[in-house]
Amino acid sequence: MRINKASDDAAGLAISMNLAKEGKVQTRASLNISDGLSVSSIMEGALTELIDITTRRMTLAEQAANGVYSDVQRMALDDEFRALDKEFSRILGSTDFNNRNLFYEDNGRLVIDAGYSQIILDLGDLGGINFIQDSAEPSADSTNVGFSVMRFYGAAGECGMTAQVATGVNGNGKTFIVATDYGTADQCSCVGGYSNDVFSYIGIGEDKVQENGTTDVGTESRPYYVELSDGNGDGKTDFMITATLQTADVHVSTVGADGSISNTQVVGDYRTITSMTVGDVNGDGKDDIIVVGRENGNNRYNVYQQLGNGDGTFQEHGSPIKSNVGSGVFSVAAVNADGSTEDHHSKETIVYGSRSGDTGKVMTTNGNTIYSGSAVYDIATGDIDGDGKEDIAVAAGNYVRVFTSNGNGTFSEAYSVDLGGKVSGLDIGDINGDGKMDIAAVQSNDNRVHTIFNTTDTENSGNFEMTYGDSFRTGSGPTDIKLADVDGDGRDDAVIANALDGTIGIALAGKKTLRIHTQADAQFSLDRLNTTLTDINQALAAIGAFESRLETAFNVAKASEENYAAANSRIMDIDVAEKSAELTRKSILQDICSSVLAQANQQPERALALLQDVKIRNKNH
Repeated sequence: MRINKASDDAAGLAISMNLAKEGKVQTRASLNISDGLSVSSIMEGALTELIDITTRRMTLAEQAANGVYSDVQRMALDDEFRALDKEFSRILGSTDFNNRNLFYEDNGRLVIDAGYSQIILDLGDLGGINFIQDSAEPSADSTNVGFSVMRFYGAAGECGMTAQVATGVNGNGKTFIVATDYGTADQCSCVGGYSNDVFSYIGIGEDKVQENGTTDVGTESRPYYVELSDGNGDGKTDFMITATLQTADVHVSTVGADGSISNTQVVGDYRTITSMTVGDVNGDGKDDIIVVGRENGNNRYNVYQQLGNGDGTFQEHGSPIKSNVGSGVFSVAAVNADGSTEDHHSKETIVYGSRSGDTGKVMTTNGNTIYSGSAVYDIATGDIDGDGKEDIAVAAGNYVRVFTSNGNGTFSEAYSVDLGGKVSGLDIGDINGDGKMDIAAVQSNDNRVHTIFNTTDTENSGNFEMTYGDSFRTGSGPTDIKLADVDGDGRDDAVIANALDGTIGIALAGKKTLRIHTQADAQFSLDRLNTTLTDINQALAAIGAFESRLETAFNVAKASEENYAAANSRIMDIDVAEKSAELTRKSILQDICSSVLAQANQQPERALALLQDVKIRNKNH
């Protein structure tokens, strides 16, 4: 070694240590990439088998769609068709690497660290993840069938932070969805560092929606809360109401029959807004706006109302209807106080939830405390127990809690379930189409949607009962969920706001198993399988591109590893050839010196011997 301690070459040692570190990073990067290639090869092999299965199922469907077969004969084809469906699901569920499922976990997202940079495979972003649950078998217990097909749509623009969603029906009878983008300077590069967009979607039949456009609700406004309002009572959406965080305004936009959004006007100006909802607080059949926040010139957080005129205009807020509720009220809802749900607009009692650290409360504006315990993140209302009175579902800490109405403005806790992590949002609806209200909740810490089913035996005991169903993974950082019948099958589907990846997720209720036991079913299955095959091919193409990137990155990492090692060696190690030549030169010189010295040592001895010889001769003579 040329350098053994810092004093030998301080600068050289520092450079050497950095080069050694970089070399080790590149060594680890090449191993990471090798693991990534192994994973992608496994995924590619699984997808190849899924293509073969889907192709065979399409062949069977095409055969069953032929009119020359009877339904009895089609049953034999259907047996193989369904068996292949089970194998399809088994392959998806068992394709893993290092105990990590490669398709179900993180929606097909795989991140490989390649030395200070990442190479990402994201089937969800490409739409190729859709095939995962398209062919799932239904549960034997049809009462507790949850959600199946999951679709993701990019909601937020360059700011990428989906906050809340709202659902309704436009004038043409199509599903209408809006989502707010509340991105800040940390997430986007939009004007002023804040988003100002609300995105809308319209159902296009089956299980899909299409983008409907973007609505600007004010530069740097940062829209967060959003509601849809039926102005004339025909069950169709007429107005969109948004509340912004940055500018603390309430905006009302007109929604056309075709879903177009226009004529955005500011109807409320506040200092701070922490929550907003819509409800009929005065019982006149017209939607009013309820806001929790601070007005200009007031440091206290209060509950305000802006009474609606039914035409998209609203009165200015007057004095607070509830003063000094605290700065931690981030959820508010309107619930029918007298227990009548015959008129959807007869909602008079305002319920708000608060949180301070890990604790929180649910209270009414008339002073009743409904719940006190964990931090409250969301409140939903609806007739859960089926007695004709509106009840309350609360997301509190890790729990979903149900409080049933006593019919006099008070509520009693009837059910609770621990979901194992923070419940960030929930909604009430009929998920399984049995006429009873169920609950869906989103959990933000592990990106899951949970289902809770109403299992009340209405024909016998009639005792209220709820049962936890199941869960599935959604996008990253879900903050809100709404239940609405997106595909028109009589079951409420889930529309989810995924904040961290800027998407909305749409999960369809019920397992829509494909069959070919009739000609019509065979024709329908053939069309759906064609879509599935397209999705799989898209995913396979994405994996192929991913592998190509990994192979290139591997070559770069190996070359960098070798070059870092060579550079380090030039600094730390001696020049062996130079030192060997120097050693040989010195060895020769030493040998010469030894020879000369030896010869020099012999001269006196020879002279002495000559003198002794002369002395002996003289003595003899």
